[in-house]
Amino acid sequence: MASDKGLEIYSSEEESIKSVQYGESTYAVDYLYSQDTVFAATYNAILRTEYNNFFLKFNTLKKVYYNYGKIHDLSVDWKDKEIYWLPLEQFYTSTSCYKYDLGFTHRRWLHLPSGHVQLRLDPFVRKIFAIKEDALVSYSLETEYYMVFENLKSRIPIVKKISVDVHHQLIYVIGAHEESSDQYYLATVDYDDSPSELHVLYSGTLCHNAFSLDVYNDTVVWGTLREDWYSIHVCRLAPRCDPDKITRIYYSSEAIHDIKIYHPERQTPSAKYLCASYNCSHGCAKSSSHTANCTCPEGMVLDHYNTCRDAELTKWFSSVESPTQQDAPDTANYVITKTKQFLCTLFTDHLNVVIMLASTMALVSSLCLYIKQRKTNKRVNRISSVTEMNVIDNEYVEIADWRRGYNLK
Repeated sequence: MASDKGLEIYSSEEESIKSVQYGESTYAVDYLYSQDTVFAATYNAILRTEYNNFFLKFNTLKKVYYNYGKIHDLSVDWKDKEIYWLPLEQFYTSTSCYKYDLGFTHRRWLHLPSGHVQLRLDPFVRKIFAIKEDALVSYSLETEYYMVFENLKSRIPIVKKISVDVHHQLIYVIGAHEESSDQYYLATVDYDDSPSELHVLYSGTLCHNAFSLDVYNDTVVWGTLREDWYSIHVCRLAPRCDPDKITRIYYSSEAIHDIKIYHPERQTPSAKYLCASYNCSHGCAKSSSHTANCTCPEGMVLDHYNTCRDAELTKWFSSVESPTQQDAPDTANYVITKTKQFLCTLFTDHLNVVIMLASTMALVSSLCLYIKQRKTNKRVNRISSVTEMNVIDNEYVEIADWRRGYNLK
């Protein structure tokens, strides 16, 4: 938590709080879990602290960057190890967002429209989300496309706080219809602002005057200021937020300005991002924090190319023994016999079509004999699946698909 004390860490397991003192208030906080590093922003500086494994606590906050004007918010890109932050607009008329490497040696500025007051980032889809004039907006770091969430604005005209769920590609918002209203909404919307994906999770007074919002899986955490008390509330979605199950886990008379959920699984790739690089033929599922596996329907098995194949077909081909060099002259006869058996089973049990078995066997025999005559000292490694339909002597038969052909070695 970024607070007037500097940086505070609340443990939900121990129900205790520890402070990392600095001497002045911090207004925004984010972290890089893979390096146990936390960043915080004061009025005009960015601070950094690392977890000390010897003393089992975070080190003293150190200033790593000084700015001439106020810093509104910051967000860490945990994938590319960069940090984005928003400056006060009156000092920077042409730049509304800066990007630095974590060593603060290389800088780049993004020319966004002015007036943003909050910043969130999805490092995998390369998008920034922010609030401008009480509206949710997004900016693509790849295409530089800037979008206002008009559909959300028509339903919830005033957006106060936002958080991003990168695993489900959803944006959580707290907002209201009017500034003076006590009725506030906790809602979600997808990255494309689809009307069908806008869902209200909670409606009531417990979100009024919110100062921060964060989410992880089915846990939503937000902070509010009411009657000079800063409170932190937690709600577990099932699938919405039940007002009777909203819990206040912490409150203080000292000012709290920002909160983040510190969890190892929060900064991991989504299943959609992981599966994009696997090129699965049918399905894909996340198997761990940073890996995924291809999945197949019932009756199919996965090959080495992440392609699902018919289980019976694969079993039959794997049952064909690889002959030795001495057995090479008899290889064609062996394949003929096995192919005849397979064709009879396939056409009779699976395709339910009538064939002339004699013509089929003759065709297979001719094909195998041709190979035997050309490569009698070679062996046949595999035959691919039966797919291609041809007509021989006005009789329909299926022959081997030579898409991959015989692998002659």
